[in-house]
Amino acid sequence: MYMTSINHQVILAPTFDRQTVRPVNNTSNQQQRGFSLIEVLVTIVILSTGMLGIAALYVESLKSGQSALARTKAINLAADMADRMRVNRAGEIFYVTNSAQTPAAPATRCGSSIGIAAVDCTASQMAGYDIWQWKTALGNTNDDDAKKAGLANARGSITRNAATNPTTLTILVEWSEKSSEQSYELSFAL
Repeated sequence: MYMTSINHQVILAPTFDRQTVRPVNNTSNQQQRGFSLIEVLVTIVILSTGMLGIAALYVESLKSGQSALARTKAINLAADMADRMRVNRAGEIFYVTNSAQTPAAPATRCGSSIGIAAVDCTASQMAGYDIWQWKTALGNTNDDDAKKAGLANARGSITRNAATNPTTLTILVEWSEKSSEQSYELSFAL
């Protein structure tokens, strides 16, 4: 081993094993290779904790997505009913309904559909038909297919407050989610 001095610093040159021409470890003859079992177990615990956190976050995002979808559907259905009521202003008083399930389809189907000609209806008949369509879309019906397409355990009601000027109508949509009851209320004046 030889020493060199550069700018008053002492640098030790490495020593080499003459047979293999590899540096010789000056501190110990043992070399560590691989990982110990404890290091591997600690790594597994840390990775498992991280993966469980990611899985919990994913489940929570799915729940939030379903809740947002149900709320969006409720808002759209309430706005749809408000638009129907604005179109049929003469039938305003006939739109008041409680949250009971929708009865059978009305005898007079107002409006036109594919393959069905338009029928002239009175304001009362149009209101009855609108309520039937709305409650069916909500899933507040005896029809199993409509229940699947609508909101879970949906209920819809419309109240009218004639004491206000102009008259105020309130549409209330209620539904169930796994953890709680939800509702959306839309009030407007005609």
